[in-house]
Amino acid sequence: MQKFFTLCAALSLTLLTACQSLPEGSRRPELKIEHTTLAVVDNVPGFKVTCSLQHDSLEGLPVLQEDVVVFVNGSKVGALSVKPQDKVLPPNYALTLEYFVPAQLPPAANYGIAYTSMLKLPASVLVHLTFDTDEQNLSFNPNATYEGIISRE
Repeated sequence: MQKFFTLCAALSLTLLTACQSLPEGSRRPELKIEHTTLAVVDNVPGFKVTCSLQHDSLEGLPVLQEDVVVFVNGSKVGALSVKPQDKVLPPNYALTLEYFVPAQLPPAANYGIAYTSMLKLPASVLVHLTFDTDEQNLSFNPNATYEGIISRE
């Protein structure tokens, strides 16, 4: 009977440590928006967001979801949500992430973004990366915000 309890305890401990969603010794990555510009990619007007991501943990972190939302004058004008397949953030490495967020505006406003070279807009940008969906570890997922004037590249 004692062997049975010892075996159950060992099995429970193995399952508990194997089911952890974050690697051992993981630290929260640091995310920073470097700059945001108006851009046109393949004749689609939108916003180019460039971020830097620093990860100082011992193991790689799997990226589950990347979200970027752009607001102009307080109104949501673009959003991008990507669920990458098998993307792992390498340990002790600084990455530069670039996103193109298509503008979700009426045609006249899209035309203005595409063809007005001197256009400047007050904007705010939110970038959120999801590494873990466990409610206890939600603070581990980094956010970055940017508020300021954006213009063409």
